[in-house]
Amino acid sequence: MPKPTHRIIEEKLNSGAKKQEIFDELRGTTSAGSLARSLVLTPYPSDREAHHGLNNALFLLILYFALVKAIMAADALIENPIFYAIPFAAFIPVCSVLLATEVRKYSGYIYRVVYVVGALVFIEGIHYQLGVHDSWLKWLVSDAPVLAGIVIAWRLERLLCPGLGIIGAKKGRAGEYIF
Repeated sequence: MPKPTHRIIEEKLNSGAKKQEIFDELRGTTSAGSLARSLVLTPYPSDREAHHGLNNALFLLILYFALVKAIMAADALIENPIFYAIPFAAFIPVCSVLLATEVRKYSGYIYRVVYVVGALVFIEGIHYQLGVHDSWLKWLVSDAPVLAGIVIAWRLERLLCPGLGIIGAKKGRAGEYIF
């Protein structure tokens, strides 16, 4: 979806237009599926206001995760100083900060990315904990907040993007898009 179309959608939603009206108006400018997906992934301003606290909680959890992973990476680099490992050590914290900035902007697509990546991180943390029995405190500090982030991201996706299906915008029985 081109940026100008996304800006137009944002402006029209902020002025009080309904998504179906925007879809009907912009239908000829781009493919219907792409436009519908963009509309579904852009929350109404009233929904943003209603779920601002939950969105901020997810934002702060992701930043907390980035900080914990940065501290853990710095600790690992202090124990074993390998210059070429610095980019690898910074990868997860930097990606986490990028995810947090998209969450802060209410980018609808990012909630699914957050809970899928969070699930992978959580599963990896559980797998690691099965072999190391004396570090449950590390798990509580670094991976337990990930579980909370997964639940919050999933819930925010359902609340802010209710018309989002597995691949794109949901369709009704007659083939019309559900916004």
